[in-house]
Amino acid sequence: MPHPESYLINFTFLENRLRELGLKNWWVAETIGVDRKTLTRWLTGQVKSIKHENLVALAQCLQCSHDELILKDESLITASKEEQAIAAQLVVQENLLATLTPLGQWPLLESIVKATMQPNLPLPLMGKLYNLLSICAWRQGQIDKAIGFAEKALEIGNKTGHRNVIAGAKNNLAVTSSYQGRLDDAIRLYEEVIAEEKYLDDDRAVAAALSNLGNDYLSKGDFEKSRKLQLRAIEKYTQMGLPTNISIAYCGLGLLETEVGNFAAAEQALEKSLEYADEGGYLRGMHACNVYLADVLARTGRIVPARRLLEDGLAGFKKLGLEEALNYEIAARLCRFEGNYDEAERLLQEGFVHASQYPLEQAKLRLEQAELLKAQQSINRN
Repeated sequence: MPHPESYLINFTFLENRLRELGLKNWWVAETIGVDRKTLTRWLTGQVKSIKHENLVALAQCLQCSHDELILKDESLITASKEEQAIAAQLVVQENLLATLTPLGQWPLLESIVKATMQPNLPLPLMGKLYNLLSICAWRQGQIDKAIGFAEKALEIGNKTGHRNVIAGAKNNLAVTSSYQGRLDDAIRLYEEVIAEEKYLDDDRAVAAALSNLGNDYLSKGDFEKSRKLQLRAIEKYTQMGLPTNISIAYCGLGLLETEVGNFAAAEQALEKSLEYADEGGYLRGMHACNVYLADVLARTGRIVPARRLLEDGLAGFKKLGLEEALNYEIAARLCRFEGNYDEAERLLQEGFVHASQYPLEQAKLRLEQAELLKAQQSINRN
């Protein structure tokens, strides 16, 4: 019985299998005798069919059966026209261009635009699009929307078996769980993401999960585990040469050391964070480091330089149009050290406004409010 000239390729299985075996795209392409662009088009769904001879060679290379590489029902991987229209509409509504352009996220922006322009958008790409929308939402503090997008991505990932989409959705759900103070849920999800390392697009996602997991363990009071996770994240980011991400991980380490009272180590970590932020042109990171270093200086009695750093950092945040509750906590603490209790209370109240969606940040503000009350009572007794 003659073989069909071509088959519908299961590119979800293909991508999963490549990651599972740890194979490079170029090596597979050369091994089976096709152009690298051809393999890329199979993986992205731009080309949906594969010739019989290429199917045989690919199955042999990937040590799998022919049946695993082919599909009989295209609906399992292709979005409907209605779903494509919804995705395109979401891109417009979420104004991703305005959100991502100032941050320099050109590859991300390009991938979204290209995905919405394809005539028959494959479902896995649709899942990745929803994951991107989730990231944009939680970065803007729109937690409910972020959860909705991530849950949609997870639904698509489970439907298609696309483990990259599933891991991305879990990572976004972990971030939103952290923001909502559901640390046990966040930790479980981050650990599931890390366990799926081979299916993620690159090591950056794993390193981010490690760093975020370290932040959550800090919130739970497991300082040693938090420190180890941040150091692992720094190591991974360093291997990839990503100064902005290295800066973020060092910042997490600096906040940890500040929390446990290792102020010399905290200052060293935050200065490293500032160095990498400057190298990567990471403006928010530069301003954040100034604020967090001000906190370290204030806690160790260096009030005058702390005030200068704090004002520089807060001015930078204002230029970027960013408001973060932690900044108000630190500013209030410095005012407390300076004896300016009325201003400290005002700053705390403003911090509560910006922490309205974030229970853990509210708790930290309340702790600082309690310290302020003790300082006021001490003055009144004297």
